[in-house]
Amino acid sequence: MKRNLIIAAIVAIFALGIYSGYVIFKPAAEQKQKITSDIVLTALQQEGFFVTETYILDEKIEIEKTSGSQFKDFFFGQTLEARANVKVAVGVDLSKLTEKDIHVSLAAVSLLLPEISIQSTEIIGDVSLDNKQGILKKLLDNEDGYNDAVDQLKAQARATANTGELRVEARTQTQKEITRLIRLIDPLRAVEIRYR
Repeated sequence: MKRNLIIAAIVAIFALGIYSGYVIFKPAAEQKQKITSDIVLTALQQEGFFVTETYILDEKIEIEKTSGSQFKDFFFGQTLEARANVKVAVGVDLSKLTEKDIHVSLAAVSLLLPEISIQSTEIIGDVSLDNKQGILKKLLDNEDGYNDAVDQLKAQARATANTGELRVEARTQTQKEITRLIRLIDPLRAVEIRYR
């Protein structure tokens, strides 16, 4: 009987020790941070211009500098043909978000994003340029037309990136990336995204 009592006392002391150790050394309860529109706004604005799509477009242009008279064009006319790869970066400027654009409810985070825009266009590699000039233009004003060609190649690439199919693709990718960012802040709420 004494033996059973001693064993019970040892088991009780051992159990009390385990419980005391758990109470003293238990991990701190996770403090849930309340997600507000200010927190979401600050997190997104820090991203600045958020590039979500980059396109490499093969662009080709032709520039004709003519006066309308074949006689004058024979001496002073110019025709340029240029081709180059142009890189266009498309995304959304998150620095333009305001508090009115973000609504946080128990079930979802709703965002009203600025419209998709082009951040930059740049020529990748060399520009293939074919310059046909009138006789006197070659002698008096031998302008190769490179700068005009580059400007028009970039303008054409921007126009191509703004076409329906590429614009829809950029919007879809932007929604995916913004949803991913919001999920880092709050993985439980749904994310609803619309554009201005």
